[in-house]
Amino acid sequence: MFKLLLAYLVASFLATGLALVLFPSHAHVPSVVVLLAFPVVPWSLLANLVSEGFRAREVGPLLVFVLAFGGVAWLAFRASSKATTQR
Repeated sequence: MFKLLLAYLVASFLATGLALVLFPSHAHVPSVVVLLAFPVVPWSLLANLVSEGFRAREVGPLLVFVLAFGGVAWLAFRASSKATTQR
């Protein structure tokens, strides 16, 4: 469980970094504030994608998040299923 939480935080941070590079924050919201709120950024990107439709600038960071978190989750699930079948 801890591994999945750590994977979520790392994937969120990577997606936030890419999002800041692709579309920098406004002057009234410093980048430090966005970086401190990095666990929420994938959810806000997903909300923007749902409400405003398909835009390439949200898809890139979301794809990074899904690949990073999904890859670790898949490896963790695979390792746990191997451990239960070997018992």
